[in-house]
Amino acid sequence: MGTNSASSWEGSNTSEGSNWLDVEPDMENIEIVSLFDDVTFSTLPAMLDYCKKQYRFDLLDNIQRLRLDFLGAVRLTNFIRTQVRDKSTLPKQISREDIEDERYLSPVLNNDAVLFSLDEILGVMSQDEETPANKAKAPIDELLDRNKRLEAELYTVRERFTNYRLAVEQTLDRRWGVDDVLHSPLIPRPKDTSNSYFESYAANGTEPQNSKTLAIED
Repeated sequence: MGTNSASSWEGSNTSEGSNWLDVEPDMENIEIVSLFDDVTFSTLPAMLDYCKKQYRFDLLDNIQRLRLDFLGAVRLTNFIRTQVRDKSTLPKQISREDIEDERYLSPVLNNDAVLFSLDEILGVMSQDEETPANKAKAPIDELLDRNKRLEAELYTVRERFTNYRLAVEQTLDRRWGVDDVLHSPLIPRPKDTSNSYFESYAANGTEPQNSKTLAIED
């Protein structure tokens, strides 16, 4: 009984193992069909490179140029496959209007491996944002930020200068106000007593030097 159970388990295990062996090669040997013909490839980069060399079409460049998300990339892929299937010529430059039809969300090929790999494409593109346009844009952004900082600093300097000028003007106004009050005709000026000594002698008809002489003679 136990021997039969063991043998039956081993048989079932062997059959399951054979089934796994049958599945795994199918998963590993994924065939990626070219966008423009029936040539197949084992990797997506190989297929994309083939399309660029043979048909001068860059799928990644068009996805980036049109700024497509995942569904947009699906539409673009199915649009190309539809045009090839119908033997129609692709536009010289594919636009977003060309691929906006909802029917391009449905796959043209069954189990199209390109559609399964679009996430990988978009992931690489999102990590590689350092395009020439972005590299050229970075210094411009830095210059704009620096210009804003300089404008803010200039505004602060102008404000300080304005406040300083107002303070100086107020100080001068106060000083000039005191001087005006002192020279006002309504306020009597202090009498100069430096000449009062001589004026008293002049009133008596004598001079200071004569009085001193008389005092000595006495």
